[in-house]
Amino acid sequence: MERKNRNSHSLRSMLLHALLLAMAYAPLHGYAQPAYRGTLHNIRQTGYHKIMITPDITAKSKADLSDLRILSEEGQQVPYMLKRSAPFYDGKEIRNYPVIGHTTNDSISELVLETPTAYSNPEEAHSLALVINNAAALRQGRISGSNDRSNWYAMIDNIILGNSTGGGEHTYLQLVTMPSNSYRYIRISVFNRGLPPLDITHAGMVQNRYIQGAYDVLPAPAIVQQDSADRKSYVTFSFGEPYPISKLKWELSGAALYKRKARMYDAEGRLLGETSLTPETDTLLLSGKKEKVLQLVIENNDDTPLNIRNATAWQLQQYLIADLAAGKRYFIETGNEKAAAPVYDLPFFSEKITLVEEVLTPDLLERLHIDGKQNAAEKMDKRWLWIFIIIALVLLLLLSNRLLQHIGKNNNDRS
Repeated sequence: MERKNRNSHSLRSMLLHALLLAMAYAPLHGYAQPAYRGTLHNIRQTGYHKIMITPDITAKSKADLSDLRILSEEGQQVPYMLKRSAPFYDGKEIRNYPVIGHTTNDSISELVLETPTAYSNPEEAHSLALVINNAAALRQGRISGSNDRSNWYAMIDNIILGNSTGGGEHTYLQLVTMPSNSYRYIRISVFNRGLPPLDITHAGMVQNRYIQGAYDVLPAPAIVQQDSADRKSYVTFSFGEPYPISKLKWELSGAALYKRKARMYDAEGRLLGETSLTPETDTLLLSGKKEKVLQLVIENNDDTPLNIRNATAWQLQQYLIADLAAGKRYFIETGNEKAAAPVYDLPFFSEKITLVEEVLTPDLLERLHIDGKQNAAEKMDKRWLWIFIIIALVLLLLLSNRLLQHIGKNNNDRS
């Protein structure tokens, strides 16, 4: 009996070791390497440099750029800080409106603003600026106006509020093009539908649209327009690669005077934004989410369709800050979907860093010739993983058979 117990214990031990080896080895199958590399060279100054993140880099990187790495010629990582620009406004051109009412429940949040008479000019178009605490969320809303806070009248039926990326600075500036009006009060209604509300910290009117921002132009998209029998035009903007699109501008022809409602969707049909097409409105600000295909749906009603001839897209400027030595060469690597964001000490000392005058732009990325080696390694990983699984199953069958024999013998002894 003691010998049988030792054999059973030995089989259990072998099974346990085989399973532990298989579990430890399995994660190696998911190992990945960067797919692209760009070079930084001709460095003339030693010190902290501003390194531009070009559209070529954003197209080949993860959306949050967490797979970016800077390497020295010796292959050592160089710590960096990632900086993102954001749309901002000239403070002299923003007029904050007093918030005189703010209610929130599970279904709706309402913000009531007072627009002093001195600020209102019905002959001048304005942009309403909403400053929202960052949240990777979008909510639908509407805007209405009133002169007595009892009778409210529609101004904008449907808008999308919020920053879908949640990145950048602590707050996000949402701009809403407002029709000319002379209402004393403006009510912003945001539909929560049981979700947490957006945190709109304050609001005001941007006059003359003095909105600034640091943008990099993207490669021009291909444009295909289809004018449908449902009295709508479907305009598709196709880019060669997915880019983080923050702004899109188009050229229209077909009518001297027009005002058409238009909505922008992504490739899956999700609403990204909306606007009213007029001779003065030719630009739509977007959240900066990576997209390869956009579709603009224009409501023509009974008017002749407009024609979109050209379009220009931009991404908000992004850059790295890193300490580089003059005369040396460095590399930027990216394109690793399984990479986690690096953790460096450098961001804790951002206020103490002084940049040199030299601004660097990496060469175009080249694909690293690792695909064949990586595929071979993955095949080898699979072979060994299956070997461990088969060994574990065989040991399990042997142990089960031995236990069944032991149970059968005990039953015979009792008989």
